[in-house]
Amino acid sequence: MDLGSFKKKDTTEVELRLPNQTLITHDDGVPMTITVYGVYSDKYRDALDAQQTIRIKRAQASGGKMTLTPEELRADRFSFVVSMVQSWNITLDGEKPECSQRTVRDLFERLPFVYDAVNSNIEDGQSFLETQSKT
Repeated sequence: MDLGSFKKKDTTEVELRLPNQTLITHDDGVPMTITVYGVYSDKYRDALDAQQTIRIKRAQASGGKMTLTPEELRADRFSFVVSMVQSWNITLDGEKPECSQRTVRDLFERLPFVYDAVNSNIEDGQSFLETQSKT
């Protein structure tokens, strides 16, 4: 194996599964997927930096006496994960909805297991690597 054969990629497709790991498919058997940006992408780093910049400025403005609640941290993470969704191939209520920040947020709120799948996958570095053979 040669380290030079590894290349990072910005996105990956997450196949949707129920909590019991049953694959969720369209009526034709094609898996439902959500394409997400991940830990090695510029979009991931830029969004993370933007969130941290807001917190740093808030801390500086408070003279170091800033408080963060678990609810704020959870809401920040939720918004971050929503912003990491690039596109999707899903059926919801008999339709193929447009992938927008609002529809992603609505889906995650309605079906938290979908949020959990995306949240855990965007941090999985292995999902954002590919191996290229040296020929």
